[in-house]
Amino acid sequence: MSKSILHQLYYGDLSPSQTITPPDPQYEEAQTKASKLLYQLHKELSDEQFQLLERYLEYRSDYSDMELSETFAEAFRMGAQVAFEIQNRDVSNFGSISVSVCGRNENDQDQHME
Repeated sequence: MSKSILHQLYYGDLSPSQTITPPDPQYEEAQTKASKLLYQLHKELSDEQFQLLERYLEYRSDYSDMELSETFAEAFRMGAQVAFEIQNRDVSNFGSISVSVCGRNENDQDQHME
């Protein structure tokens, strides 16, 4: 029996930021190109210049992590709001919502009968 998501969150068993890799094939290609460029820079820059580049990359990684964390939190809040609205059937901002059956909704049927 798998543990609930709340249990996993509480005990720190979930860490999507450490395990998620974009499924886009271009991601791995871009990562490989970046690694090759960094290796080339390591060979061509002085030790002092390369240390400066490493510090820049660390800072860039730090604020990128902050941006991703905030994006995750905002997406989570939006998902929770959607779930709340669905659960409470709070769809008043959408006007009337019709149910679709076999690609046609009930309003289509009324229009065809006129």
